Amino acid sequence: MKAELVATLQQMVSPVDKLRNELAHRPGGAFGLHEQIQSATSNLATAATNNHADTFEAFITCLTKARKIYILGFGNSVYFAGLAASTLMPFCADATAISMEGGNENAAYRLAAITDQDVLLAISLPRYSLDTLQLARFANERGASVLAITDSPASPLTGIAEHVLFAPADHPVMTSSNIAVLALIEGWCGRDGSQ
Repeated sequence: MKAELVATLQQMVSPVDKLRNELAHRPGGAFGLHEQIQSATSNLATAATNNHADTFEAFITCLTKARKIYILGFGNSVYFAGLAASTLMPFCADATAISMEGGNENAAYRLAAITDQDVLLAISLPRYSLDTLQLARFANERGASVLAITDSPASPLTGIAEHVLFAPADHPVMTSSNIAVLALIEGWCGRDGSQ
């Protein structure tokens, strides 16, 4: 238990240490708008090259054919789950962010009715949520198609999901960048809306 507590505390302090180290290596200690935009541009360029058109189309096909789309994300990803649901609503039969209220327990209750005609869209960036992984496994066991948006092939979601879109999350200061996730959501919602 002591080791788990130390690991958790290190994860919480890690972003602060990362910021201090980054600022120490910069003239004047600045990390301004120009650096932020360079970081975002790099993640967007990597997302553009790391996601194949076939995977993107398979993602869209699964979303448009689903009876119901359950969208899951914990931590910062919860906001992207809500955004994905609201952007998909005009184009899909039923899209619901299941992790918005009540935490992981209520998300599990909402997911209990998932079937093989449904899709679970799981969004998870570093530090990956174990609850997201467990609920994705549950949906997979129920025969639902599991789609994922995550940062890299090293993500534990890649072993569970049928199709994965990669949203690189590198950031010199924060734990993870969210810009590529936003671009992917806008991309597939835009593509879905044009069909």
